[in-house]
Amino acid sequence: MQFQNIIFDLDGTLIDSFPGIEQAYQVALHQVLPERTVPDIKNLIGPPIDKIFALSLQLDNEVILAGLVREFKMAYDTICWKNTVVYDGVRVVLEQLKNKQYNLFIVTNKRQAPSLKILNHFDLADYFTEIISPDSYQSNFTVKKETLSFLMHKYQMPAKKTIFVGDSEDDREAAASNNIDFVAAVYGYGKANTNQVYSIKNPEQLLTLIFKN
Repeated sequence: MQFQNIIFDLDGTLIDSFPGIEQAYQVALHQVLPERTVPDIKNLIGPPIDKIFALSLQLDNEVILAGLVREFKMAYDTICWKNTVVYDGVRVVLEQLKNKQYNLFIVTNKRQAPSLKILNHFDLADYFTEIISPDSYQSNFTVKKETLSFLMHKYQMPAKKTIFVGDSEDDREAAASNNIDFVAAVYGYGKANTNQVYSIKNPEQLLTLIFKN
């Protein structure tokens, strides 16, 4: 059956935001916990930043975590987001899908303000019917499967005609929870389990996958 609705993750799927996230993480850690060694966080990219801090630092102190998140947001939203790059081939893929009348969406754990800032900066926002972040609506979404479910219900998307493209295990689980097919972007940094799902090694392989179904 041909897909009609294609939902994308953002970080690690459409854009490589790791350099900016890493820089803002380092700034926040230096400001709040200068005695701590900066850990490698690349394999943790995907969840909201408070969870990344908690996991990478083995930290459960809510006050310290709040301080880290505050400093991260300040650094990322003002300067560090500019280190983002769009993956090669993404613009071509979006252009062709849009020209063939596919409905394109983004579901991301990145906050709305930097998400829109980045997408508008690279002239990508107009390809999408809607871009949803955890804080896009008054009732914040706590996990990606909830955000995905909300989007599908809002636009009355049939599960069999909808596909989710992402790089993380969180993305794969969100798709499974909503009974839709998942495409693992293995070029990203999330390391989604690729067993029994589609996978692509670069963005342009998505066109072959979509057009043959």
